[in-house]
Amino acid sequence: MRQDDGNSGADTEAGAVPAPELFAVRRRPGDLFFAGLLFVLALFLLSRLPAETRWFDRVDLPLQPRFWPAVVLGAFTLFSGLHLMQSWLAWNRTVPRPSAASAGRRPRPSTSLAGTPASPRSGIARRPRQRSPLAGGRPDHLDTSLLPAGELLRWLRPLEFALYFVAYAASIPWLGYLLSTAVFMPLLGLRTGIRSPSGLGLLAGLGIGIVLVFKTGLEVRMPPGALYDLFPPQVRNFLIRNF
Repeated sequence: MRQDDGNSGADTEAGAVPAPELFAVRRRPGDLFFAGLLFVLALFLLSRLPAETRWFDRVDLPLQPRFWPAVVLGAFTLFSGLHLMQSWLAWNRTVPRPSAASAGRRPRPSTSLAGTPASPRSGIARRPRQRSPLAGGRPDHLDTSLLPAGELLRWLRPLEFALYFVAYAASIPWLGYLLSTAVFMPLLGLRTGIRSPSGLGLLAGLGIGIVLVFKTGLEVRMPPGALYDLFPPQVRNFLIRNF
């Protein structure tokens, strides 16, 4: 049997993570702004429901065109509202409060939690701030503004990849589906940090395989590339039909 050497308690305190910390909800700056934006979007979609859907007489409720969109948007509005309320409470706890001295009130002498006299400098015992794992408390040093600039930049970063896909779709009528996909895949790999020639070649082969499956195999219609006009008529027709 394994014998306890008496150090298990010390190891737990030093290296183990308390169970509540494992399930703590980490709030980030800008969470309140995002929650409010989500709730406004839900209200807007819900308000458009009567104009975008119809309700028929003598039709069962589950078969009504307005029923299931109303269920989805109602749930969306409910949970986004709850998320907004929780984000507001979490953000409100991080906003600095004016001290008793700055508010013009006379501070009351008190004792600390351990029973020792309060700090003579302030006269007020400072209770250590606890973070609630369920309510999403945050450390005091985080930015408490509604939309910090750094967080906004993080939100805008995915737009870079959206622009890549827009450029890829715009290149297909010029270069063709095959060449655009075979070039786009390695370029996207370079942007994500892939530098090895084998990895880039694998991505190019994956792009060619996608074209063979969708265009050649499934015959999905794609706009022919203007580059195909440079080839003889028979080759051009073959490229338009298969690639």
